[in-house]
Amino acid sequence: MGKLVFVWVLPRGRSTALLRALTNKPNTKGYFEPITYSFYSGPGSPIQGNPVADAFFENEPDWSVENVLARIQEDLKTNDVIVKDFGWHAINFIDKLPEDAKHVFLIRHPAYVGVSVLNLMSKAEPGAAKAFLDFCVQAYTANGAIYSSLLGIYQQLAARGQQPLVIDSTSFVSKPKESIAKISEYAGLEFSESQLTWESLEAGKYPDNWVYPRSFPKFDRIFNWVTAAMTSTGISANSEIPLDAIPWDQIEDYWKNDVLPKMGEKYPDLKKLAVDI
Repeated sequence: MGKLVFVWVLPRGRSTALLRALTNKPNTKGYFEPITYSFYSGPGSPIQGNPVADAFFENEPDWSVENVLARIQEDLKTNDVIVKDFGWHAINFIDKLPEDAKHVFLIRHPAYVGVSVLNLMSKAEPGAAKAFLDFCVQAYTANGAIYSSLLGIYQQLAARGQQPLVIDSTSFVSKPKESIAKISEYAGLEFSESQLTWESLEAGKYPDNWVYPRSFPKFDRIFNWVTAAMTSTGISANSEIPLDAIPWDQIEDYWKNDVLPKMGEKYPDLKKLAVDI
């Protein structure tokens, strides 16, 4: 049986690049946000009935959490499996996850997350961008769910006697080789420096060894959500811009003074758990 690793992440948190690195080797499968997708496409979805959303989700197979976990178990017979996902829906299913799975958290300062989202949306078609931002704020951002759910998952796992690994994105960006090596050591995976370089893909294309909903490439063609990671040829050491260098004067007061502070209330608690790389 292969190794199973869940990587719990934030939107715009550098996680797609991490998934590319961790799955850039033989006998490895990557799962791209399957539990979150079960939320969007399943009963009670907050976007069901929206004609645009319904067009995205047509002709999809059953992405229920039960089916996703069954498919992972089948893949584990011949592969290591790395699952990247958000926390706001998965927090309800932690007790269903295999107890021998390893758990990694990739966190990022809320200012970087928020500014990255706003920057990306500024390049999209205005109507689509506004609809997406309004939905994000209402569903996850203003109530802090994207961070509080990760902290909640960590606490559930700790209560089960598990020891998750938390890495801040500043460490991953500045020391990608060391970060991936640390994750590999923690999860019992083999590591090679060759994982840091990969084939550039066309926008809207995903690696052949990834499992993902057909809807996600459609989404990416509209917003270029993961285009940078897919069209890149690898990852090398870099750095985040200093927080005081962010052009705060160009950000709406509503986001600067209301959304971002509420969104990231639990970030300091997660940051305390991050390891030094």
